[in-house]
Amino acid sequence: MNDMAFIERQISYMNEIIKMHNIVKNIHVSLKKLYPVTIVKDNYFFVFDINEIGNKYEFKLKTQTPMPISGNILASFSLDFYDMKPSAVISENILENQENYIFIFHEFVHCFQWENGEIDLRKDLKIEKQEMEKNNYSWEINFSISL
Repeated sequence: MNDMAFIERQISYMNEIIKMHNIVKNIHVSLKKLYPVTIVKDNYFFVFDINEIGNKYEFKLKTQTPMPISGNILASFSLDFYDMKPSAVISENILENQENYIFIFHEFVHCFQWENGEIDLRKDLKIEKQEMEKNNYSWEINFSISL
């Protein structure tokens, strides 16, 4: 599938996210806003963001990932190449199943947290400092708790 067909298909899925957002946005303050959605496909980021009116997603840019990304991804982080905006970052197949949209909203909660003080909270965490000194940027994903 060429990029344009892929982009159009993803935008059609995102139209469904907007419909669902209209239903859930009043549940909690962290869900009031729609955030960018970045889709990983063939080691490229495809960034989609809500338009100025706030009624639809638009394709914004395509850029190569800084490292190979294989398998499924469902995360959120700020995009250094997109003005540090927080984004839900997902595998290309996630939006094909509407049942997965709840996970997108979960990632939007993390985007909200990023915009509302997460950086200040994290800078005082001992484990964050230790792992950053080791350049272990995915420590949260790989972290396990021994009980």
